[in-house]
Amino acid sequence: MELINLLLLGGIFAAVTAYVWLRYYSWKKSVNTVATVLEAAAIPSYRQSQSHINREISRVRRYQRALSVIAVKRKSPIDRTYRNGSIPGTNGHASSNGHAMGQMEFLMYGAIFRDALRETDIISYDGSNNLFLLVLPETSRLESLQTMDRLNKKTGGKIYRELEVGIAEFPEQGFIVSDLVENAILDAQSQQSVEARPVDSKANKNLN
Repeated sequence: MELINLLLLGGIFAAVTAYVWLRYYSWKKSVNTVATVLEAAAIPSYRQSQSHINREISRVRRYQRALSVIAVKRKSPIDRTYRNGSIPGTNGHASSNGHAMGQMEFLMYGAIFRDALRETDIISYDGSNNLFLLVLPETSRLESLQTMDRLNKKTGGKIYRELEVGIAEFPEQGFIVSDLVENAILDAQSQQSVEARPVDSKANKNLN
């Protein structure tokens, strides 16, 4: 009986060990794949870009210039996917073909942003929030909207259909990088329509 119990305990331990190892391997493979895609697209992490972004914010503050931060993320989970009338995917993120937009497909947008933006603009990937951050110096919110409209047109309307886009403008929505990023993310999360184009808040104020 003791031998049987030992064998059972050994089998359970081996199964648990194998499960943990497989989960770790899967996680490590995923992390390595994401890092490989971003490295190939020459897109640094948000942490790596923070000092560069802080320097730009200090410069525009000193010379009283404009600056905008754009947050770009996948559309929110499955409840919004249903409301949008598209077919929900297994991970709850809709793509223009009605299937779930995978992580790799989302990361490919990074290369589109990088190639379309100016040399003075900063693009980075925030892994903790799974989104791209675009920092556009000398650019107002309205000009940022025009930039995203141009990118959306270049992708055949996919950006506003498949992604959430939020914009925060210095200094109205923040004086430091963390506040600007947070408000850009909140702006992205507030987009509810199928084609989630941010609005020009200043234009709305003029209409009221």
